Amino acid sequence: MPSPGSERSRSPRSLRDTTVRRLILIGIGLLVPVLLQAQTAKLQGRVTDPTGGVIPAAQIEIVNANSGVKANSETNSQGEYSLPFLQPGDYNLSVSRQGFKSFRRSNIHLDVDQTAAIDVTLQVGTLSETVEVTGASPLLQTQTASVGQTVDNKTVVTLPLNGRDYTQLVTLAAGAAPNNHSRATNGFSLNGSQTFQNTMLLDGIDNNNYILGADSGNMNAVTPSIDAIQEFHVETSNYSAQYGRSAGGVVSVSIKSGTNQFHGDAFEFFRNTVLNATDFFANRSGLQKPPLHRNQFGGVVGGPIVRNKSFFFISYQGQRQTSYTSSQATVPTAAELQGQFGSVNIYNPARVTNGARAQFPNNV
Repeated sequence: MPSPGSERSRSPRSLRDTTVRRLILIGIGLLVPVLLQAQTAKLQGRVTDPTGGVIPAAQIEIVNANSGVKANSETNSQGEYSLPFLQPGDYNLSVSRQGFKSFRRSNIHLDVDQTAAIDVTLQVGTLSETVEVTGASPLLQTQTASVGQTVDNKTVVTLPLNGRDYTQLVTLAAGAAPNNHSRATNGFSLNGSQTFQNTMLLDGIDNNNYILGADSGNMNAVTPSIDAIQEFHVETSNYSAQYGRSAGGVVSVSIKSGTNQFHGDAFEFFRNTVLNATDFFANRSGLQKPPLHRNQFGGVVGGPIVRNKSFFFISYQGQRQTSYTSSQATVPTAAELQGQFGSVNIYNPARVTNGARAQFPNNV
């Protein structure tokens, strides 16, 4: 007989509440690593006056141009500021301090895994006056020694990709080349590394396929849709210690997020027997064209949940394929099945004299 405090004696409602609590804890446990490991960018710099003197306690604000999400900081006693954990995208930067004109710079693009620097010189004046900087040169990553290349969204969605696999674009980076000897059909080498030595990250999460060759032959555990990728960064050498477990390169993929406006698209890519050429061997033997029907379809949609605060983004891609192949084969005749090969010379591999095989008498 179970005791009153045992699992069996609990009411259905109590069991349901316990199950819900466990699911919530599991969900939080899964969510927290995602939030902590997301691939982000960082902006830092120094604020000075026209004489070069540092300005402490200057107010720094950066706003995502698409989502309206804000981040704030303040310069320290050395006039330095740091804005970490910024989602890749376009930003507007504002700097203000009492006794100086406000500074504003727009259209700052931050790439995934980038550490960029913007030093600001504030002009003497009032806060009501603003110095607007436009048409500035692109940001250079001079804060780290990492060597790599970012493949932006326009490149990802416009270049033709067979099978819509983004890893084909990794070879755009310097030092990257396809690895045709890998078990992975989309394997690549970075500065001479083997395919298994590279690390694949999806929003900071380990995306390596550790059973490569036993299933799909894909380097990725999950291959995101082309339409869902914001950009990805290929680091080939001198990367941060956080990637120290990788002997090769690191590919960091950033997924799109929702914005203050609703956006989405739908797609359908197909191959069909009618559009294909006839197989060479089918032509030679008069066989019909091998049937092939391949459809890749799906879409993405994103938008706001709470304006300037929370957003959603959903992506789906499906694939359906049916195909057949035609081939030629040689089958033995009835005589050959009896071991009689007629004019075809056949040899006994068990009888070798002076390195020459002995022919079967009468080719039987």
